[in-house]
This record gives sequence, C-alpha cells and structure tokens, in this order.
Amino acid sequence: MPKLHEIYKIIISKDVFDEACRLADASYPNEMISYLGGVKKKGVILITKIYYQHYVSSPIHADSQVDWFAATNDFLGMIHSHPDGEAIASDADRITFQYYPVHFIMGYPFMIETIKGFDSEGHDMKYSIMDAEWIKKEYKIKDI
Repeated sequence: MPKLHEIYKIIISKDVFDEACRLADASYPNEMISYLGGVKKKGVILITKIYYQHYVSSPIHADSQVDWFAATNDFLGMIHSHPDGEAIASDADRITFQYYPVHFIMGYPFMIETIKGFDSEGHDMKYSIMDAEWIKKEYKIKDI
C-alpha cells in the first residue's frame, strides 16, 4: 500500500515550523505539543496553520485534549518536541501517529534542521518547506 507522502506532496509553511520552534524553546526542558491545520488540494497536503492548545508535559511526555478539533475541518496532524535531542519516534508516538495523517518531531536544539516528518504508520515522510506567500500564490489560498 502506498504511503501518504507517496500519494500526496507534503508542503509546510516555514512560518509554522518557526512558530513550533519558538513554542518548543518556551516549553524546554519539557516537551511541547501543537496541532497542524491546512488543506488537501490538487494532490498536495498544505500545512499552513499551527494550533496551540494548553497541555501537560514533562521532559519525556506531552498530553492534551483534542476533542475541540471536531469544530474545525482543517486539522491534519501534530508536531511535538523531544527535548532530549532525538527526533526519533517512540512507541507512544507511533500509537498517536495512527490518528492523524501528518506528524513532525523536533529534536533539540529546536530548529528546522532538527525536525523530522512521519506518516500515520510511523514511516519517515518527505516534505517541502515553503514561504507562506509562495503557498498563497501557488495554490490560491486566501487564509493562511
């Protein structure tokens, strides 16, 4: 069976990753978790939003309630940090992955170069990082 990123091209706004890194730095030495929104359009998954929600975390775990996502139709995945430096999916991460199509883990130090993407089966996921203005223009999206 083909993997999601083999069917869809995955593009994420650089602004989303920048904000995720900022949130992870603020949460350090504890984990940070946030949720990702966007659209599926013309064979592309475009991640253009980050949703911050209060959560409970420690240096090795982060947890939040996600029941409010029923109110939005653009929820596509999540991003969280591993303050120990490794952007490697744990067994607990892989269980969570099955619920959402797109996942990212940030290793420490938190920067774009330490972010790794995963699909819903926990496999490495290829993706592109693009400027928000380019995404708006290229895919004719008004609200990013």
